[in-house]
Parts: sequence; C-alpha cells; structure tokens
Amino acid sequence: MILFKEVSKVYKINDKEIFALRDVNLEIKKSEFVSLVGKSGAGKTTLLNLLIGQERPDRGRIFFEEVDITKIPSRKLFLLRQKIGMVFQDFRLLANKTASENIAFALEVAGFPQREVKKLVEQLLILVGMKEKADNFPFELSGGEKQRIAIARALVRQPDLIIADEPTGNLDPINSWEIINLLLKINELGTTVILATHDKEVVNKVKKRVVILEDGMIIKDDKEGRYIL
Repeated sequence: MILFKEVSKVYKINDKEIFALRDVNLEIKKSEFVSLVGKSGAGKTTLLNLLIGQERPDRGRIFFEEVDITKIPSRKLFLLRQKIGMVFQDFRLLANKTASENIAFALEVAGFPQREVKKLVEQLLILVGMKEKADNFPFELSGGEKQRIAIARALVRQPDLIIADEPTGNLDPINSWEIINLLLKINELGTTVILATHDKEVVNKVKKRVVILEDGMIIKDDKEGRYIL
C-alpha cells in the first residue's frame, strides 16, 4: 500500500546540509498497524509530511496504492489526501462548533447532501462512543473526548489510511489507552493505521509492528516489536 524507495530529504541550514531522512526504504501493507517511533528530530514528522505530499523528497520515490506521490502535481494532491485521515496531538477542533458540527463540517465542505451528512455523522459518533456528546462544544469535552471527535472527523471520507501523529501526547494514561483501543478497532475494520508516538508504554502494549527512526534512518523494523532506543 505504501512504499518508500531510497528516500532522502535534506534541509540546508547555514550552508550546511542536514539529512532529515537518509536512504529510507519502507513498505507498509494494507490493513497493517504500524507504530513509528524515535526521539525528537529522528525524522518521523518529515516522513509523514512526505507521505501526504506536504513536502517533496530530494531523492527517491514514494508510492501510495501504486501511485507515485513524488509525481503528483501540487494542484492534485487533494485527491491523495482524501484517502488519508489525519489525527493530531492538539485535536484541531473548531471551537465555535459542536462535536457533531465539527464532524459534519468536513463533509459539508466536500459537498455531501445534508441528509447524507446527518446519517454519516451519527454513525461516526456511535463508532467513537460519543453519541451522547453530539451537542457539546469542545470546551465542554475532556481531552480524550476531543480526540475521539478528531478521530471521527478523520474518518468522514472512509480513508484507506489513518495517520495519528502523537494522538495521546496531551492525554492522561487512561484516556491514552482508550484512544489507542479505538485506533486498534478502526484497524480491525480494515483501515491501515500509522501511529507516530513517543509513548513507550503504548507501543509495548499494542504489540504491533514497530519501525524505529534515528538520525533520519530506519534502525529497526520488527513485526511485533517494542520501543527500544
């Protein structure tokens, strides 16, 4: 489903070349759950930005469902991103909209009929266990509840891939594990999940594939790995 072939990304800082990624080879199959780990500056964010076309590699090629992302014109990247749902550490919910309106907004912008929007929003609220909080505004929700709504919003287009970038970074251990269980449930339904995280305990409990980055290189890739640095 996803293939990085000899991918490098270089930034120039004060006339020096700094490798964010160096000759990365990575293959992720459909319906896999992959924990992407590494210290700050290891290259995780760069790898994810390359995958969604936000940045371009200096060398190498990146494929998503057999399409070479490096050759997609900027004006057509939205077609790629429709197949990818993003979940962030800071939730990124609209403060002036309720939980259901935050989910509906992404569908309305895409031109979905109102009847279909209402049906899909209700289904997603049930999936993430937030039906009873549909009319609450973000300030009325806990961190874990906000993240559940953010996940529901990421699922509105039924994406093939969910990228969760530090989704538990602002949560306590109990809420963190509830969010991870939700991502595991989504994965069991067939959606590929990439979890970028610093949370050693979460990675070790999940017992899924672990890809470890260090200094822009993959130093370990275990099918059922642990967070080892």
